[in-house]
Amino acid sequence: MRWIMVLSLLVICHAHAAGQGEIKVEHSLKSTIKNKEDGTLGKGDLFRVSGKYTIPLSISQTDDKQMKIWSLTIHGKYASANNKVRSDYVIPSEILNTGVNVSNVRPLSKRWGLMMSFGVGIYSPPNRIRLNSVLFNGIAIFRYRLGQNLYVGIGGGLTNLYGKPFFVPISYLSWKLHGKMSVDVNMLGGMDISASAQIGKRGKIRLTALHMDGLTAVLDVNNEEKIYSQMSLSSQVRLSYRFAKKWNGFVDIGGMWIRSSSLRDRSRKGFFSGFSDDDDYNRQKTRHRASLLLATGITFGL
Repeated sequence: MRWIMVLSLLVICHAHAAGQGEIKVEHSLKSTIKNKEDGTLGKGDLFRVSGKYTIPLSISQTDDKQMKIWSLTIHGKYASANNKVRSDYVIPSEILNTGVNVSNVRPLSKRWGLMMSFGVGIYSPPNRIRLNSVLFNGIAIFRYRLGQNLYVGIGGGLTNLYGKPFFVPISYLSWKLHGKMSVDVNMLGGMDISASAQIGKRGKIRLTALHMDGLTAVLDVNNEEKIYSQMSLSSQVRLSYRFAKKWNGFVDIGGMWIRSSSLRDRSRKGFFSGFSDDDDYNRQKTRHRASLLLATGITFGL
């Protein structure tokens, strides 16, 4: 399954000349694993290969020069963890998250716009892929332009992550500032706050102050469907170099400050248990101590 994942990412690279994407290999070094009571459960690291490729399907302009865009995004993550923990804690050693999304951005007025997306994917350990590992999601967000490159928005999403289709509210913030120093803030399904500057004609340095990411897997534990989720919060410095017209290589070094995980029932009750002090939920809640984060990869396209 590992080589299939890597090969698929390489195929994505050459699938469409007009697209853009990234392939990254990262390693969060070994750190201590704690439970809710701050008791030591063991140690573990995380190795991850991820790829993302976006293809524009249709681009057009309205009479007042606003853009209408349809796009297709193919994404994938393979994670392998070398964890040595107590046997009564469920932490998958491998997770595969991969899928495809179709998105549309269109203006509604001079300041209002609508963002829509529908996706389907597989979220499971590679050796346990079943029909119930296939998850779908759909979102619709109304966004408002406060400034030239500053948008805020609110909307909702529909997902079968917790069994039956379930609606969740979604907020949105996007701010981009371009010049000698570029700033990029994006908060949709995660968090990314970064600033970058050019070094010569081919080099670039980027500081990511905060980056939020995650992994999800549908598990069968004692003949019951469970949702394993992992959330991480990191910071890193990236040095990149353009070695061809549309190709850049990069290296990252930083810190993985938070990496926490939980195991919940695949039900609406399981979703809301994350906001309570439910003992069954908290019994499987774990967190890693901060660790060194190293990564390398390529970006390509527009």
